[in-house]
Amino acid sequence: MPELVPVSGCDNPQRRADVVFVHGLNGDPRDYWGSPGTYWPAWLGEDLPDVGVWSLGYENAAFKPRWFSILRFFFDRGSAMPLYDRAKLVLLSLELQEIGNKPLVFITHSMGGLLVKQVLRTANESPSQSQSRTLLENTRGVCFIATPHIGADLARWVSYFRTTLGTTVAVDELKSHISLLRSLNSWYRDFVQHHKIKTLIFYEMKPIGRLGLVV
Repeated sequence: MPELVPVSGCDNPQRRADVVFVHGLNGDPRDYWGSPGTYWPAWLGEDLPDVGVWSLGYENAAFKPRWFSILRFFFDRGSAMPLYDRAKLVLLSLELQEIGNKPLVFITHSMGGLLVKQVLRTANESPSQSQSRTLLENTRGVCFIATPHIGADLARWVSYFRTTLGTTVAVDELKSHISLLRSLNSWYRDFVQHHKIKTLIFYEMKPIGRLGLVV
């Protein structure tokens, strides 16, 4: 089950909005966004004391637990589930914390951006009077940081070695230009044109050595 970590202002019933940080592949809700003193969500909480700041955690490992993998000593391993199923659980977790009853903003990195887009799409497919639709209507903005909206070439290359590396479905869904991501990207672009959801996108401009542009 996804974990929602309260960072600041979350217990204030009079807070004017909520902000949810959503990590990417192999992430966690605590260490992913910085160490003590450089923790992004805490910085935001200091600047906006009347806003609830949360950090979302969910199972999204790139590699499976496999004893015979030659890389088992070098990379963290765990589990993952398809994007659609993961989004349904995240949406339920948000609703259980009553997030979405106030204006809501998501700050996402990498695959976290894909997850949020699928969460919004799933909410949009919910019954008109449901809590999910309330969350959708109260979403005011999404910030995407290095999100592979149509996939990443690096994931495609990694998938060629899935037997040796023991990759999960999370890596499979990150391959460039797969139909799932193209459909999700088209849906989001059309959706935000007709709804008041501001979108801010940051992306890579410089290649990383021989890897090139990761996203």
